[in-house]
Amino acid sequence: MTKNYERNWLFTFKSVILFSSMLFAGTAMAQLSGTYTINSGAATSGTNYASFTAFATAINGVGVSGPVTVNVVSGSGPYSGQVQFTASGTATNTITINGNGNTLKNTSSASVVNLNGADYVTIDNLIIDAAGTGNGTRGVWFHNGADNNTISNCQIIFSAYSGTNNSTAYISFSGSATSSTSSGNHGKLNLITGNVMKGSSNSYGPYYGFADYRTAAQAGSTVANVFTDNDVRDVYYYSVYMYRTNGMTIENNKFHTSRSGTGSRYGFYAYYCVTTTHQISISNNEVTNLSGNYVYLSYLYYTTGTAALPF
Repeated sequence: MTKNYERNWLFTFKSVILFSSMLFAGTAMAQLSGTYTINSGAATSGTNYASFTAFATAINGVGVSGPVTVNVVSGSGPYSGQVQFTASGTATNTITINGNGNTLKNTSSASVVNLNGADYVTIDNLIIDAAGTGNGTRGVWFHNGADNNTISNCQIIFSAYSGTNNSTAYISFSGSATSSTSSGNHGKLNLITGNVMKGSSNSYGPYYGFADYRTAAQAGSTVANVFTDNDVRDVYYYSVYMYRTNGMTIENNKFHTSRSGTGSRYGFYAYYCVTTTHQISISNNEVTNLSGNYVYLSYLYYTTGTAALPF
């Protein structure tokens, strides 16, 4: 009788432990949905994450099952390091990060925000500080099919870089972390709007402001990225560089610089761009103090769609 009691008690105990473990695992692996915070003043627990990295690790690991909104608690920064997003939302289940004026700073010579195949991610009102000093320093890097994302109302700052390497950019669409002219399916239908992009107090910025490089084989794919209402300062050579892209909207931007150490600068450069599915619109942009206000448009093909080209 005693042995049977002990055996039954042990079986019940093990069953409870197993059930609890399964329940915890199911909870831990649940996809994200709803409202969360990033707050360095509190531990990562429940709906709070103590860092951008902690949030990215969570959402990249499990994905989303509904719309996700993340509010970075005002005054809780600065935050450090690169944040990489691989998780994809949908047109309904979007991922929105409200920066609330906080700073995310990366001192490595790499991008601050790495959108690696991420879709439907919005980053708003965040100070993105690219504090690297070497090649590959970037604000935001789109690659591996990062589609339908938005960078809005942010400051993208180069606070330490003073070089002239062409791997650097405020916004880069490229297949390589070390080259801005590397081909690949970088991303389409992305919106870059209402941002201020600038160098540090010594006015040194990157080689490119906004760079999107494709090959002839990729030129027919749907791209149609939109770049509007941005203030782009202190670029070394190209404020906007487009190579074999399919459709683009570049409107209502300001391109100007006090960057020293360079001669000619381009406000806008487009080469072998096409419009097989979307329009090319370059209009109402202001170009000042670029050593001649250079604009280069060559071999633009209007297969379908429309084109609006007054700069």
